[in-house]
Amino acid sequence: MIDYPLRAHKIVELDMSTGEHVIACKLTEGPFEGLVFSVSHVEFQGTMEKPVLKFDYILHVDIDDESKHEAIRNEIGDFIMGSIQRDMKNNDVVMGGKHDSADDIQESNDERVVFEEGESLP
Repeated sequence: MIDYPLRAHKIVELDMSTGEHVIACKLTEGPFEGLVFSVSHVEFQGTMEKPVLKFDYILHVDIDDESKHEAIRNEIGDFIMGSIQRDMKNNDVVMGGKHDSADDIQESNDERVVFEEGESLP
């Protein structure tokens, strides 16, 4: 298995012009130091032998060089994988989602506060 080290970062809160409040991640070192992004909808597709990570993300900083977008997407994907590996090693994986049954569909309401603003992942 590939080891995805967790890049140094901190959690930040953003107040958007739409009035929306967003919790985001800011990388604090490395080639994309200062990159601020948020991630939603993460899932694995493909097969057990060859899983494919799919995720949606929003960049909260302007990127002038369009050629960097693929490298940024890879950096965010590696960050997600590093977070998952860390949680698996610490036996601290929280899953949520939908459960389908013949009678109804129940959506998980699991929530947990993981970080305070400015903290980083251990």
